[in-house]
Amino acid sequence: MVAAPARGSRSPACPGECIDVSEDITFCQLRTFVCAAKLGSFVKAAESLGISQPAVSDQISTLEKRLRAPLFHRRRGTTPVLTARGLAVLQDAEAILDASERMLRNSDGDSDRETIRMAIGPHLRDKYFNPLVSEVYRHYPHADIELHSMRPYEDAMRLLNSGDLDIIVSTVLAGENAIPEDIRVCDVDVALVASPDLAARIATGEARLEEQDLLVPFNRAQRSARWISQSLKEAGLHFLRPPRFLNNGDMVQRLACEGLGVAYLMPETIEKELAEGTLEVLDVDLPPLTRVLAKAPGGSRVNSFIESELRAALTGAARPA
Repeated sequence: MVAAPARGSRSPACPGECIDVSEDITFCQLRTFVCAAKLGSFVKAAESLGISQPAVSDQISTLEKRLRAPLFHRRRGTTPVLTARGLAVLQDAEAILDASERMLRNSDGDSDRETIRMAIGPHLRDKYFNPLVSEVYRHYPHADIELHSMRPYEDAMRLLNSGDLDIIVSTVLAGENAIPEDIRVCDVDVALVASPDLAARIATGEARLEEQDLLVPFNRAQRSARWISQSLKEAGLHFLRPPRFLNNGDMVQRLACEGLGVAYLMPETIEKELAEGTLEVLDVDLPPLTRVLAKAPGGSRVNSFIESELRAALTGAARPA
């Protein structure tokens, strides 16, 4: 005689057998928990999810009972803070929800569907990649392209080699990275530019170039500072004040157009301003930057097609028919 399972116990399910799922963790509980953890508030989570605040509390309390551990430190009138277990569960919950979303995206049964994850900056995206999108979809109508913000070169390469990115396109400081030859595309000119009025005063000697503020579109990383210092040294320049690292190309352009400094920029990023005469290139020779294009090892036909098209566009070669 077979003994009946103890109350509340779970036994493996046989085909066709009905099982009690009342104790399973649900996606609803995980989404509610992640939302509350990210927003730091049960009230804000309720507003974001379109449910009541008591419903948020109930979902999280049920999840805590399933896991037999508190996920938040709670004190009346204070912001809920994740416990050590809560931090660990947050990572697992996000991974589960991400996997669920990928499963749903790929559940249409189309074996040709493929997602290409590309890291590329705004300028390279607008100038070189956007004109190629229609060609990509004509050849591979079932491809999906996810565009990611470009990270520092070393971080992007790590993500590429780990399989978290498929393609990276970037312009990097040539002397500060060990760049494999097979991903180098070309050198990119860089120049010092200024408003027409400031450029004229510098040309006539009325204003000294070295006394101006140097505006740089990079962040204030150590390698950026070294590269700028090295570039200026090769050009025989020594600015009296440290460069302003603004990490924003549009801001650098705007300040330079207003005559509030001399900007370190790639001429190809300011073609409109140069054509309209709102900026002028100063007579200074600077070492070029390096443009890189890399794809994940192996890769699919879609990946290879995009890499080939981008390389042709970046080098100015005729694109394949």
